[in-house]
Amino acid sequence: MPIIQKTQNVLASATIANVLSGEFFEFLPYNSLVEVGMNQSAIGLVIDFISGKDVVAKDYVPLIKATHPVYPDEFVLQDIAGAGERLTMSIRNTTAGALDLRYCVRISPV
Repeated sequence: MPIIQKTQNVLASATIANVLSGEFFEFLPYNSLVEVGMNQSAIGLVIDFISGKDVVAKDYVPLIKATHPVYPDEFVLQDIAGAGERLTMSIRNTTAGALDLRYCVRISPV
């Protein structure tokens, strides 16, 4: 089961169009259960998560926590995606200060 786990710093009032761009599993190699967990360092980040053509989350506000998400409790975004579909996660910082997003994407063949 592949996992993408990272911490992304988002500058004040910035938007990152797709934090998963360039990742090895940005385009799924097989039909998959995709599970996503994320935590932010302070209030202010807004997330859009799209799996293929499915909008899984729009304007989602992650939990505030100083660690990576804990499985399964904090993996609230899930989708069944087909082979070749693209994963897209955009991040928007609505504050005047930089914030961190800690995220993990679990990809399980189905």
